[in-house]
Amino acid sequence: MTYRPTQDLVIVGWLKGITALQSGVATTLPDPATWPTMGAPAGPFFVTTMVVGGESDQELPIDLPVASIDVWAATIGGATPPWGRAAQVCEVIRDAARAHASIPRVVTMPTGFVNACVMDVWLPGPPPRRIPSDEAAYAHVSFELGFTWSAVS
Repeated sequence: MTYRPTQDLVIVGWLKGITALQSGVATTLPDPATWPTMGAPAGPFFVTTMVVGGESDQELPIDLPVASIDVWAATIGGATPPWGRAAQVCEVIRDAARAHASIPRVVTMPTGFVNACVMDVWLPGPPPRRIPSDEAAYAHVSFELGFTWSAVS
């Protein structure tokens, strides 16, 4: 038996399809020693996501979740948050969302789930904003993305 994918699986799968993000996307923040690197100067980053709103079509099997996209960046051995790197990662994601509007993409799901077709990605909220006061001296920047997707067999 195969299952319909969850909102989290589709959103994480779409984000992982952005080449520059590598494997640096999940719903929870892992140990920073496992984070990929990006930016100038290059350093560790990670992207977490969580559904914060949206809706489902009442007559068609289409979902329209809105997700919080949280970008984390760290400076190994440093005390100054690398805000610039976190902002760079945000812009990579926002550029992919803007480029995606006219190009639907099938997202491959894990074994046991049917794939999903992400038909649209949009920027529903304000621009990326800093989230201050992180005790670990990480740069944490957040923004929202909206998705339109449907399961495909």
